Amino acid sequence: MTWSTIPKPVEFNISKDLLGEGAFRRAYKAHTNDKELSAFTWVVKDYTTNALDVISETKQSVEKHTKKVVQMHCLAHNFANQLRQEIEKADLQESFGPTLKYGNIYLGKKGDEYVTVEEYVEGEFEKYINNDGKLCFGRNKIISEKAECLVHFSHEKSHHQLMLLDIQGCGYRLFDPEIALAKLVDNEDDEILFTAGNLSKEAISTFIKERVQLLL
Repeated sequence: MTWSTIPKPVEFNISKDLLGEGAFRRAYKAHTNDKELSAFTWVVKDYTTNALDVISETKQSVEKHTKKVVQMHCLAHNFANQLRQEIEKADLQESFGPTLKYGNIYLGKKGDEYVTVEEYVEGEFEKYINNDGKLCFGRNKIISEKAECLVHFSHEKSHHQLMLLDIQGCGYRLFDPEIALAKLVDNEDDEILFTAGNLSKEAISTFIKERVQLLL
Protein backbone atom coordinates (compact mmCIF):
# COMPACT_ATOMS: atom_id res chain seq x y z
CA MET A 1 0.00 0.00 0.00
CA THR A 2 2.85 2.38 -0.75
CA TRP A 3 3.79 4.22 -3.93
CA SER A 4 7.05 3.54 -5.70
CA THR A 5 9.52 6.35 -5.05
CA ILE A 6 11.25 5.77 -8.39
CA PRO A 7 8.98 6.40 -11.40
CA LYS A 8 9.39 4.11 -14.40
CA PRO A 9 9.63 5.89 -17.77
CA VAL A 10 7.58 4.09 -20.44
CA GLU A 11 7.06 5.28 -23.99
CA PHE A 12 3.47 4.88 -25.24
CA ASN A 13 2.06 5.41 -28.69
CA ILE A 14 -1.24 7.10 -27.81
CA SER A 15 -3.96 7.34 -30.44
CA LYS A 16 -5.22 10.83 -31.24
CA ASP A 17 -8.71 9.42 -31.77
CA LEU A 18 -10.97 9.58 -28.75
CA LEU A 19 -11.95 6.09 -27.58
CA GLY A 20 -14.63 7.37 -25.22
CA GLU A 21 -15.54 10.25 -22.93
CA GLY A 22 -17.43 10.34 -19.64
CA ALA A 23 -18.38 13.15 -17.32
CA PHE A 24 -14.91 13.17 -15.77
CA ARG A 25 -12.36 11.63 -18.10
CA ARG A 26 -11.42 11.03 -21.74
CA ALA A 27 -9.96 7.71 -22.91
CA TYR A 28 -7.41 7.03 -25.66
CA LYS A 29 -6.13 3.65 -26.80
CA ALA A 30 -2.35 3.19 -26.43
CA HIS A 31 0.42 0.68 -27.19
CA THR A 32 3.96 0.28 -25.93
CA ASN A 33 7.04 -1.79 -26.77
CA ASP A 34 8.01 -1.92 -23.10
CA LYS A 35 9.07 -5.49 -22.27
CA GLU A 36 6.78 -5.82 -19.26
CA LEU A 37 3.72 -4.12 -20.74
CA SER A 38 3.76 -4.88 -24.46
CA ALA A 39 1.54 -7.97 -24.13
CA PHE A 40 -1.50 -5.74 -23.54
CA THR A 41 -3.29 -2.92 -25.27
CA TRP A 42 -3.71 0.01 -22.89
CA VAL A 43 -6.02 2.95 -22.34
CA VAL A 44 -4.68 6.32 -21.19
CA LYS A 45 -7.30 8.46 -19.42
CA ASP A 46 -7.02 12.17 -18.74
CA TYR A 47 -9.42 14.69 -17.19
CA THR A 48 -12.01 16.93 -18.81
CA THR A 49 -11.96 20.65 -17.96
CA ASN A 50 -15.14 20.25 -15.93
CA ALA A 51 -13.55 17.43 -13.91
CA LEU A 52 -10.56 19.61 -13.01
CA ASP A 53 -12.96 22.25 -11.65
CA VAL A 54 -14.83 19.65 -9.57
CA ILE A 55 -11.58 18.23 -8.19
CA SER A 56 -10.52 21.70 -7.13
CA GLU A 57 -13.86 22.24 -5.37
CA THR A 58 -13.31 19.06 -3.33
CA LYS A 59 -10.03 20.47 -1.93
CA GLN A 60 -7.85 17.89 -3.66
CA SER A 61 -4.90 18.20 -5.99
CA VAL A 62 -5.12 16.44 -9.36
CA GLU A 63 -2.21 14.23 -8.28
CA LYS A 64 -3.98 13.13 -5.10
CA HIS A 65 -7.29 12.57 -6.90
CA THR A 66 -5.61 10.45 -9.59
CA LYS A 67 -3.83 8.38 -6.95
CA LYS A 68 -7.20 7.77 -5.32
CA VAL A 69 -8.62 6.59 -8.65
CA VAL A 70 -5.83 4.00 -8.84
CA GLN A 71 -6.26 2.96 -5.20
CA MET A 72 -10.02 2.66 -5.65
CA HIS A 73 -9.57 0.44 -8.70
CA CYS A 74 -7.11 -1.73 -6.76
CA LEU A 75 -9.59 -2.03 -3.89
CA ALA A 76 -12.31 -3.09 -6.34
CA HIS A 77 -9.86 -5.60 -7.84
CA ASN A 78 -9.23 -6.96 -4.34
CA PHE A 79 -12.94 -7.34 -3.54
CA ALA A 80 -13.53 -9.19 -6.84
CA ASN A 81 -10.62 -11.54 -6.07
CA GLN A 82 -11.86 -12.15 -2.53
CA LEU A 83 -15.31 -13.08 -3.84
CA ARG A 84 -13.76 -15.49 -6.34
CA GLN A 85 -11.69 -17.08 -3.57
CA GLU A 86 -14.78 -17.47 -1.35
CA ILE A 87 -16.61 -19.19 -4.21
CA GLU A 88 -13.67 -21.54 -4.79
CA LYS A 89 -13.37 -22.24 -1.05
CA ALA A 90 -17.04 -23.23 -0.94
CA ASP A 91 -16.60 -25.33 -4.11
CA LEU A 92 -19.31 -23.36 -5.93
CA GLN A 93 -17.43 -22.62 -9.17
CA GLU A 94 -19.68 -24.85 -11.27
CA SER A 95 -22.97 -23.39 -10.02
CA PHE A 96 -21.76 -19.76 -9.83
CA GLY A 97 -19.88 -19.75 -13.13
CA PRO A 98 -17.42 -17.02 -14.23
CA THR A 99 -16.72 -14.20 -11.79
CA LEU A 100 -16.32 -10.48 -12.44
CA LYS A 101 -12.79 -9.10 -12.52
CA TYR A 102 -10.76 -5.90 -12.87
CA GLY A 103 -7.53 -5.54 -14.84
CA ASN A 104 -4.29 -3.72 -14.02
CA ILE A 105 -4.04 0.03 -13.59
CA TYR A 106 -1.11 2.42 -13.13
CA LEU A 107 -0.63 6.03 -12.17
CA GLY A 108 0.94 7.92 -15.05
CA LYS A 109 2.26 11.35 -15.79
CA LYS A 110 2.27 12.77 -19.32
CA GLY A 111 4.32 15.93 -19.16
CA ASP A 112 2.78 17.83 -16.24
CA GLU A 113 -0.55 16.03 -16.62
CA TYR A 114 -1.61 13.17 -14.32
CA VAL A 115 -3.32 10.26 -16.05
CA THR A 116 -4.20 6.63 -15.46
CA VAL A 117 -2.94 3.81 -17.65
CA GLU A 118 -5.32 0.85 -17.68
CA GLU A 119 -5.73 -2.45 -19.51
CA TYR A 120 -7.95 -2.07 -22.57
CA VAL A 121 -11.17 -4.09 -22.35
CA GLU A 122 -12.58 -5.38 -25.64
CA GLY A 123 -16.33 -5.66 -26.14
CA GLU A 124 -19.63 -3.82 -25.88
CA PHE A 125 -19.83 -1.47 -22.90
CA GLU A 126 -22.59 -1.93 -20.36
CA LYS A 127 -23.33 -0.43 -16.95
CA TYR A 128 -24.85 -2.72 -14.35
CA ILE A 129 -25.03 -0.43 -11.31
CA ASN A 130 -24.66 3.37 -11.08
CA ASN A 131 -22.44 5.20 -8.60
CA ASP A 132 -25.65 6.47 -6.95
CA GLY A 133 -26.62 2.89 -6.10
CA LYS A 134 -29.36 2.54 -8.71
CA LEU A 135 -29.61 -0.72 -10.63
CA CYS A 136 -29.32 -0.45 -14.42
CA PHE A 137 -30.81 -3.87 -15.33
CA GLY A 138 -28.36 -4.65 -18.11
CA ARG A 139 -28.99 -6.88 -21.08
CA ASN A 140 -27.30 -9.84 -19.43
CA LYS A 141 -29.39 -10.75 -16.37
CA ILE A 142 -26.77 -13.17 -15.00
CA ILE A 143 -23.96 -10.60 -15.07
CA SER A 144 -26.29 -7.98 -13.56
CA GLU A 145 -27.05 -10.32 -10.66
CA LYS A 146 -23.34 -11.06 -10.19
CA ALA A 147 -22.67 -7.31 -10.11
CA GLU A 148 -25.24 -6.96 -7.34
CA CYS A 149 -23.58 -9.88 -5.55
CA LEU A 150 -20.18 -8.15 -5.72
CA VAL A 151 -21.63 -4.90 -4.37
CA HIS A 152 -23.30 -6.73 -1.47
CA PHE A 153 -20.08 -8.68 -0.81
CA SER A 154 -18.03 -5.46 -0.57
CA HIS A 155 -20.51 -3.99 1.89
CA GLU A 156 -20.44 -7.06 4.12
CA LYS A 157 -16.65 -7.55 3.92
CA SER A 158 -16.05 -3.94 4.95
CA HIS A 159 -18.43 -4.29 7.92
CA HIS A 160 -20.80 -1.80 6.26
CA GLN A 161 -18.12 0.91 6.07
CA LEU A 162 -18.16 1.14 2.28
CA MET A 163 -19.80 -0.16 -0.87
CA LEU A 164 -18.28 -0.85 -4.28
CA LEU A 165 -20.45 0.84 -6.93
CA ASP A 166 -20.43 2.04 -10.54
CA ILE A 167 -20.15 -1.54 -11.75
CA GLN A 168 -19.54 -1.31 -15.49
CA GLY A 169 -17.47 -2.82 -18.26
CA CYS A 170 -17.65 -5.32 -21.09
CA GLY A 171 -19.01 -8.69 -20.10
CA TYR A 172 -17.20 -9.96 -17.02
CA ARG A 173 -14.31 -7.48 -17.27
CA LEU A 174 -14.93 -4.30 -15.31
CA PHE A 175 -13.37 -0.84 -15.06
CA ASP A 176 -13.93 2.66 -13.60
CA PRO A 177 -15.45 1.68 -10.23
CA GLU A 178 -16.52 4.08 -7.50
CA ILE A 179 -16.53 3.61 -3.74
CA ALA A 180 -19.32 4.95 -1.54
CA LEU A 181 -18.28 5.38 2.08
CA ALA A 182 -20.45 5.51 5.17
CA LYS A 183 -18.13 8.33 6.29
CA LEU A 184 -17.72 10.89 3.51
CA VAL A 185 -15.18 13.34 4.90
CA ASP A 186 -11.87 12.94 6.71
CA ASN A 187 -12.40 14.95 9.89
CA GLU A 188 -8.69 15.80 10.21
CA ASP A 189 -8.39 17.83 7.01
CA ASP A 190 -12.05 18.11 5.87
CA GLU A 191 -11.18 16.28 2.64
CA ILE A 192 -13.62 14.04 0.77
CA LEU A 193 -12.47 10.43 1.04
CA PHE A 194 -11.80 8.62 -2.22
CA THR A 195 -12.96 10.66 -5.24
CA ALA A 196 -15.63 13.17 -6.19
CA GLY A 197 -17.86 10.27 -7.30
CA ASN A 198 -18.25 9.13 -3.68
CA LEU A 199 -21.96 9.64 -3.00
CA SER A 200 -21.64 8.17 0.48
CA LYS A 201 -24.63 7.05 2.59
CA GLU A 202 -27.18 8.17 0.01
CA ALA A 203 -25.80 5.77 -2.62
CA ILE A 204 -25.52 2.92 -0.11
CA SER A 205 -29.13 3.44 1.01
CA THR A 206 -30.37 3.59 -2.59
CA PHE A 207 -28.78 0.26 -3.49
CA ILE A 208 -30.21 -1.43 -0.39
CA LYS A 209 -33.71 -0.02 -1.05
CA GLU A 210 -33.68 -1.12 -4.70
CA ARG A 211 -32.59 -4.64 -3.74
CA VAL A 212 -35.32 -4.87 -1.08
CA GLN A 213 -37.95 -3.77 -3.61
CA LEU A 214 -36.85 -6.50 -6.02
CA LEU A 215 -37.23 -9.11 -3.29
CA LEU A 216 -40.76 -8.01 -2.32
